[in-house]
Amino acid sequence: MELVENGVDRKIRCTMTTGITEDTGPSAAGFGIAELLYLLGCYNTPSTAKTADFLMLPWPSTSDDMRVAATSSLMARDQLKLSDDELVPTGLALALAYAFGHAVRWINVSFLSDDAPQAAVFLQAPDLAAFLQPRGLGGWFAQIQMPDHSMAATLAHLAAQHCSQSGNSKVVLSSVADGSPARNVVLRPAGKNWEAALSNGDDRAVPLASTLTTEEVEAMLNEQLLG
Repeated sequence: MELVENGVDRKIRCTMTTGITEDTGPSAAGFGIAELLYLLGCYNTPSTAKTADFLMLPWPSTSDDMRVAATSSLMARDQLKLSDDELVPTGLALALAYAFGHAVRWINVSFLSDDAPQAAVFLQAPDLAAFLQPRGLGGWFAQIQMPDHSMAATLAHLAAQHCSQSGNSKVVLSSVADGSPARNVVLRPAGKNWEAALSNGDDRAVPLASTLTTEEVEAMLNEQLLG
């Protein structure tokens, strides 16, 4: 399952100081564990540490071998360049590093069914969101979503995509921000509509009394997870 915005591979450009604008460079790619650890090291913020926890990465990394491997790989992929005698991430790598260091909300998504479970992590930062899915050997697929696209619509779309492909399926979403307890949503298909249950922290999820349309699910996700 991969996030695709209307079938278009969108382009991004960013700078360390002025944020993100849409322009050049791929908006999606896979990253190995060494590359991710390198990008986590671009900013030393509380967001960096929390992002590492959500991605289950061994942070902070002190491995010189990891850094050398990441430098070589990122430069070979045009994701790292030399600027004024300093190596600087560029394109998607820079956008991802920005999201790692400036995230204000983290959303864990579990796609459950009779098949093997899948997972994803959304990072919400000023100017962009990052969507990540785990791959083998500690790597992740990463995609950047610009702020003119609704994250609630994206989450609803991915839930619908998963449930249309898997039997006995549901989606569990858990959002954390500002040190507050997690806010949780469970979605299960009910014909053309959705059953939903909500909870905060470790409380047991309480089902809503009626089913929701897709539009109502998006509104609920905005209020419960993103607001």
